[in-house]
Amino acid sequence: EVLRDLVYAFSHDLRTPLLANGMNMRSALDGAYGELPQEYRTNLQNGLEANETLLALADQLLLVVKYESGENAQEETQSVNLRDLVVSVVSDLKPRAQAKNVTFDTALSGVTVQGRKHDLRRAVQNLVDNAVKFSPRGGTVTATARPVDGGVEIVAGNRKVLAARRARGRKVLSA
Repeated sequence: EVLRDLVYAFSHDLRTPLLANGMNMRSALDGAYGELPQEYRTNLQNGLEANETLLALADQLLLVVKYESGENAQEETQSVNLRDLVVSVVSDLKPRAQAKNVTFDTALSGVTVQGRKHDLRRAVQNLVDNAVKFSPRGGTVTATARPVDGGVEIVAGNRKVLAARRARGRKVLSA
């Protein structure tokens, strides 16, 4: 419990200045401080990306602590349509993809699973975001969701990002 409290405090204390820093960098990029030379704009964009990486790390730390402590065990699962979820994530990530001139190609089955929608969305968003991030400029990220061997598989780009299946009576997630 002490470790959990420390990670919560650390994550919260880390997130607050990172969020403020991100807002300031976005404001500068949007012209709040006047026109900036391209070199500064590039540095600010790199800083924003690093900031987002640190925010994601803080979120992941919180998530790990929640799972390790069993906090998520009490949350109700629901029927989640993965096709709709992936379409929503792709829509949310389009501005980031467009900035790199990356396009999406989706081939999605109407797969429905039982799970925590927020957690599934977070996993899909992180993994599709990584596919965009590591795609070459002008590339295409193909996102698929399909049923496989008693479970479901989601692929983005050239990497399998999430697979859930039943193994010996228990659900297994792999990335």
